[in-house]
Amino acid sequence: MKTNRKVFLLAFLAIVLVLTSTSCSDSGRGTKTAEVRVIGTAKANNTRAVASTSFGSGEVFVDGNKITDQLKPVPSSDEEQQTMTSSNDQIFEADVPVSGETVSYRVDPHPGFVFDEWKIVNRNAIRSAYPDAWWDVLKEIWIATRGDDETITIKPEYIKFIRPSFDRGFKVASDKSFAESLSEYMSDLHFRQYDEDELTIKFTKGDFELDLSSFKPYSLRDDELELELKIIGGYSDDIWNVLDGAKTTITGIKLPTSKGVEEIELELEFRNIHFSELDYSDFASNGDTEFEIDFRNCAVGTLKNARGIINGMVVENIDSSAQKITVINSDAPYMADAVYYHSIIRGENIGDINGENNIIVAEGSDGTHSNVYIADFGSDYKNEAFEEQIVKAAPLPEDMEGLDDDILEEDIEGRERYLLDDDDKWYGNRNIYVSYGPYEYQWFDD
Repeated sequence: MKTNRKVFLLAFLAIVLVLTSTSCSDSGRGTKTAEVRVIGTAKANNTRAVASTSFGSGEVFVDGNKITDQLKPVPSSDEEQQTMTSSNDQIFEADVPVSGETVSYRVDPHPGFVFDEWKIVNRNAIRSAYPDAWWDVLKEIWIATRGDDETITIKPEYIKFIRPSFDRGFKVASDKSFAESLSEYMSDLHFRQYDEDELTIKFTKGDFELDLSSFKPYSLRDDELELELKIIGGYSDDIWNVLDGAKTTITGIKLPTSKGVEEIELELEFRNIHFSELDYSDFASNGDTEFEIDFRNCAVGTLKNARGIINGMVVENIDSSAQKITVINSDAPYMADAVYYHSIIRGENIGDINGENNIIVAEGSDGTHSNVYIADFGSDYKNEAFEEQIVKAAPLPEDMEGLDDDILEEDIEGRERYLLDDDDKWYGNRNIYVSYGPYEYQWFDD
């Protein structure tokens, strides 16, 4: 009997050693936890009379495994969740065990949704976690997520600093017109169940007419139209990722009419779009129609009737009808009465420059060091050959009179640009510089 007990104990110890060895081996392979946080739309479930909420915008894969069913909604009391303003912006979370130095992170939107972008968030947390290397970490994250590919490779410990975000919307492929794609989307029965005043529309490379004249969400009241559209171009039919800097050409824009609607509010954001001609007067708020328009990395042949702020554009010509314009994060011709910030200024006869932190393509010098002259800068606004010369500009203050700091703190492609504020003691005596011109070559955040 004692012998049998000894045999049992020895066998038990052998099993424990095997399990311990396996555990140590797994640890040696680098088992980690990826803190996944995604932004999208909640979907109500009702199984066996038990109501629950799941992630409804698409499927999410980490390290090759689908983890969508593990995502749970973040409580409404969560500080980050409270910053979300749309029904499409519910945060879901899951902590997922992974192994390896890097992992794949993939998203696959459901029909009626599109993947928007990888949002980099919680920069204070990055600084706290990596006090001596935070901007190197930020650089790694930006490199991993740039281009907003639907599949990225990233270190699992960095996943908690990014948020893949989904929007309601659809894709316009090269074999269909915008009108056809919009009609298909609006004919979907699911469309009528939601408040569709926020849409993201992705275009492949090519030429399209943007006809919104008949657009009206079903769920809105008859006397009001509120529409927020994000128009993103330059995609490929197969992987839907921005490629090679190529842009989609919008050949014409037809806006919603006021027929049967007492009030129209339109917010339009264009990314990676080319306009052969763009008339700002088409977007001027008047009467019962109010416009808010934004551009990121767009190109314009001729800009007509320009007023106010010109941001995020490469402009070939500005016609003589322009009045009181402020050019920010752009590549544009010289106008004597215009104000320029973080832009490239071109022209045959460049005189005095109003503004700061610009690249002036001409012979000359600036005694105040608020601009830089580079005579042979070339035709491409994104010219890394001059990086050493154009990363020495002083950051602008956040409280620039008449300017929104949300515009100043981003470059032409939407990357963060450092601004000076009253809370710079964190940086100690470190000298902080930013880039002249529209493109931010440094790795700062706000």
